[in-house]
Amino acid sequence: MQLDDLPPECLLAILERITTLDELISLTKVCRKWEELIIHRLSKVKYIFGNENGHSSPATVYIGEGKFLESPNFLQFIPNLRVLDLLFQKGFTLKTYHQAYEIIGRAKKLKGLIFYSLAIVPSLASYCETPEMVAIIHPGVTWYQSFARFSSKVKQLFVESAQINDLAYMNLDNLVRLHFSNIGDDLHFYEGPILKNLEILEFKSFLWAPHCRSLDVFAGYRLLDFCPSLKSVHLYDISKNQTPNTNKINHSLRDLVIEYSGESSMSFESLRNFLSKYPKLKHLAIRNYSNIGDANLVDLMRLLPHLVILDLRRSPGITESSEKIVQSYCKRHGRTIEFHFSCGETADVPEIPPAQRTNRLVEGFDFMKYCFFKHFNELPMLMDTINLE
Repeated sequence: MQLDDLPPECLLAILERITTLDELISLTKVCRKWEELIIHRLSKVKYIFGNENGHSSPATVYIGEGKFLESPNFLQFIPNLRVLDLLFQKGFTLKTYHQAYEIIGRAKKLKGLIFYSLAIVPSLASYCETPEMVAIIHPGVTWYQSFARFSSKVKQLFVESAQINDLAYMNLDNLVRLHFSNIGDDLHFYEGPILKNLEILEFKSFLWAPHCRSLDVFAGYRLLDFCPSLKSVHLYDISKNQTPNTNKINHSLRDLVIEYSGESSMSFESLRNFLSKYPKLKHLAIRNYSNIGDANLVDLMRLLPHLVILDLRRSPGITESSEKIVQSYCKRHGRTIEFHFSCGETADVPEIPPAQRTNRLVEGFDFMKYCFFKHFNELPMLMDTINLE
């Protein structure tokens, strides 16, 4: 039996296994029947990614060589495009990128962009009218000058290899999620407007200059004071013994992850003072922390009366005896705390994945599901909120 003799539903099932956009569009030329089935298949596509590490779902196709960009009628095949990933495209020329950005300007439902640098096409703002989710891997020294033109529309911003004070030049009133890797050769703090609607903050800082590293300062703690509506925070702290410089109490924060790097970890007393600013915490993870042990657990649970998840994995002072202390305290005080540590784990405890990003996008705005149990470098670039709209 030849392919053309198959029932439409069987042929469609075969076409759904083809995930490269160039190939699918070229197959529309086979015959009218194939064209109709492929148009139906592509009408369900919401995401175009550069490679299969980006996102895997029936709503995703991959760029391939990007020849589809040369088609003036490309968007008729994908009318529901929401996210376009142009990250690390081999063989893309400047002309190819211009073609891509012209498509961005015509894609009425496009909400998300993932790309390497604003330097590739500095006039991005003239192409893209309504970006709500933006991920930039290497924005460039003056990226904020271009980005500021449309920053007020952005609800999610993922930035690597920039400096946090760059955000002070932008209007980020609508921002609800910020992922920022503060990397540079000098120490800067955020001194901009209040990020009044920010709900999720993910922050990492690495300063390579010797005079900065000797200061032993992590800029993420101070940033929290500018975010009164925070519900979820993921911090990657490389300072060795810093006392957090937060001043404001936040009753909104429910989820907090602090990852320490190598030998870095503040004293338990400093950590305790920091946590006291967030009395409504329900989910707390403190990983790779060397200054906590059995003697601190009861104090920690008393400090946080709403705590229901405590994750202290990769902390050398936490052992099986720690679990008994938590269980005993909960029994005496009528509480239930899900306790995770690095030995004696049950099979249903989520593993902390390796420190590499394998999924650029997730579907749903759920920090506990997609971020809490992950290493900082494994956090998604974009969290599509299509199901919430």
